[in-house]
Amino acid sequence: MTQQREPTMVAEVFRRGASAFLVKSSPVAELLTAIEEALLERVYISPSVANKIVSDLLHPYRRKESGVRLTARQREVLRLLADGKSMKFIGEALGISARTVQLHKYEMMKNLRLKTNAGIIQYAIHHGILSA
Repeated sequence: MTQQREPTMVAEVFRRGASAFLVKSSPVAELLTAIEEALLERVYISPSVANKIVSDLLHPYRRKESGVRLTARQREVLRLLADGKSMKFIGEALGISARTVQLHKYEMMKNLRLKTNAGIIQYAIHHGILSA
């Protein structure tokens, strides 16, 4: 039992041999269900945690975003990058230097925890940022 609800914590607990994962606020009936499942050699995860895990699996980019909001300028840069435009072209189109475009790109990637150009383009696709 824990207060933690992060999927990475759940995975680590099961890697270490646990049969169940419950949050401390779980009702007693849930604890009994978890014990019954463990005795039957089945895994049990608190429904609220299981829902978060499923949501993260179905919507991985929401998880990466983790409350990060892109500025209007970052969205413009991202839209043009995802459209395949060069840093120089974007800079000229937006009236900023190519270096500033690059800084916007790397700041977005850092904040969104994306590591590749493909990742940032996938983010743009999944968030409807691409041009029509």
